[in-house]
Order: sequence, then C-alpha cells, then structure tokens
Amino acid sequence: MSVRITLLALVLLFCASAGAQVPIHRFTSNAAWNVNSWVLESDSGLVLIDGQMLRGDATRLAGFLASFEKPLAAVVITHPHPDHFMGLSVLRDRFGKFPIYATEQTAAGLLAARDMYMSWAPASYGDEVISELVEIDNTFTGELTIEAAGFTLNAYDFGMGEGAGHAVVYHSESKSLFTGDVVMAHSHHYVGEGRSALMIKQLQRLKSDFPHTNLIYAGHGDPVRLTMVDDHIAYITFVREQAAKLLSDPTNVVDDALTPEAQQAFAANVIARYPSLADYGLPTTMLMGMNLGGLVKELAAEKP
Repeated sequence: MSVRITLLALVLLFCASAGAQVPIHRFTSNAAWNVNSWVLESDSGLVLIDGQMLRGDATRLAGFLASFEKPLAAVVITHPHPDHFMGLSVLRDRFGKFPIYATEQTAAGLLAARDMYMSWAPASYGDEVISELVEIDNTFTGELTIEAAGFTLNAYDFGMGEGAGHAVVYHSESKSLFTGDVVMAHSHHYVGEGRSALMIKQLQRLKSDFPHTNLIYAGHGDPVRLTMVDDHIAYITFVREQAAKLLSDPTNVVDDALTPEAQQAFAANVIARYPSLADYGLPTTMLMGMNLGGLVKELAAEKP
C-alpha cells in the first residue's frame, strides 16, 4: 500500500475575543488509516498530540518535528488504538525522554491493544510494524493541566467510547480542541468495539463543555467546527437504528448473528445514506462489517 503524507504546514487560528494566533501543524499518514498527529508550536518548543503507528510514518514525523529545531516538550496520547501510539518508540529514539500524557484507562489499555495489533499487523505491514511499547509516565483521571512549551493545556478524561479510554485536550487561549477519535471528521465512525451509546454521550459532552470552541482537531480528517458534532450524533444514531431494525426481524438472525443477507443490507443502507464519507483506506464494506459486529453485541446487551 502506498503511503501519502499530507502536511498542513501551518494552521493559524485567529480568535477575535482572545487575540491569539497559534501555529498548529498537521501530519497525516494514509497507510495507517489517515491518522493525524497535531503539533502545537510556540517560540520555546512543541507539543504533539498522538504519535502515528508505522515505522516509516513515525520516522517521517520525527523528521518533521526536528525541522522546527525546537524541543519536543510533551506528547499526549488520546486513546489506546495503535495508530495513535505505536510510533512513540521511534520518537523516543530520536528525541530522548520527553513527558507523555494519557488517561489511566488509556495507559492501562496499551498492552492489550499492542498485542492484538501484533496478531495481524506483521502480515499486512511487514517491517513497518513496531512492536516496542513505550510507557506512559503521566496518567490522570478527571482533569489535568499540562504546562509545556509555554502552553497551558487542559486535558479531560472522557472515558470509554470508540476506544477503551479517551482524552480530549483544550487550548483555551486559541479555543482549539483536540479530540482524537471522539470526533471522526468527514469519516465513517468506527463503532466496532460496541460502545456506540457511550460515543453519543461523549459527543453531547463536547457540545455542552466546549461551546466556544473555534476548531476541532480530530484523530482523522480535516479540522471541523463544533456544529459537525450534531452530524456525528446523527450518524451513530442511524447505524444503531439500522442494526436494531435488522435484529428485530427473526428471519435475519441465525445463532445470535445477522445473516449474510442482513449484513449486506446494513452496509448498503449506511453507504447509501452517507456515500461521501471517508473510510480510512479500508474497503468500506469491511468497515461496515466491523461496525455491525460491535453493534449486534452492544444492542443484545442492552436488552432487558
């Protein structure tokens, strides 16, 4: 699979109320599911949000960071999915020790996520796969204030959702919100871990807790406005309803699973409703199958 690196060289946020101008840089890999790494730059250093997955991408990210000729003051890992943290060892080799922040749930979930990743990734990515796990040395629950590179960042524990633990990071001066995969900008949501109801609650919390957000910087896709969150809630609600409707018909269910015909109907309905959403470079029908598996288990568990 070819790798295309997209560098949004500089995003300047102009906040009229605060008068802040904050350089925010973007590094994206298509080979690792279009995952974003966001870099906040100050005069004194850099703060990185999420650290890529594959060796080549992490190496290029390290080179990108080095090009600023400023210290890497801190890294925040938003959640325990391998495309966001497996590249940390490459960054550690390049820059030495730097503080790494994540929620306690995220830190606790890294090992299991790494082991699952290693069960399939070598066959798909070969020598690009990194197996070394870097320890998170700063964990938190609730809220945490991070002082790094002249920035004051507020990190919030959003609990389980798309992954087994999530943090969102807010820079109040520029009104910038970094959400990892709580927001999936212009992309199908991944609900394959069976927490779609929690994902809706997380999105609702974004709306209530950060009403003055300027832009949301998501784990995948372009920066978006807070109004996009309503579209995300509608999407997750729709896929839940589609799965529930199919499950309600006994002819669609065999041994507590949907028949192949019902699975195809689910994929067709979602793709027809959302034909233009990105799919992280995966076959869209594969992503629909992964999502449906999680939804079936979740909806079954919700029954009285």
